[in-house]
Formats: sequence, C-alpha cells, structure tokens
Amino acid sequence: PSRWGVAAAGTTLDLAHLMPPWDPKNPTDLDPLWEATATQWGINIFVLLVIGLGCAFAVARLLRRHEP
Repeated sequence: PSRWGVAAAGTTLDLAHLMPPWDPKNPTDLDPLWEATATQWGINIFVLLVIGLGCAFAVARLLRRHEP
C-alpha cells in the first residue's frame, strides 16, 4: 500500500520532475507511477481504495468470528 500512496502523492505533486532523477546516468528514466496525468492519479487512488476496502472486509470478517 505504501508504494501506491507515495505514487499518488508523487503524481499530485509531480515529484518525478521536482526530485533528482533515480538514475543520474539516465535522467529520463522516471517512475511510471509518478507520471503527472489525471489517468495515473486515478489509477493510484483506485488501487488504494481497493486495498483499503479489501482490508476493511477482511477485518470485518475476522471480527465476526470472535464475537460471543
């Protein structure tokens, strides 16, 4: 989940162009999840929501097993 959270922040803030490049020898090699487009931002947020809903569902199911 942290990868997608950082990617959403990176897309929002355009960190791919604000931070130094990952590879100084090839500065055009940017992280594709940090691409500053509305589509990439939507994908990042969607994946975070899916992960969150999956975790919420798992917690709800596991808590029901322990109810008296």
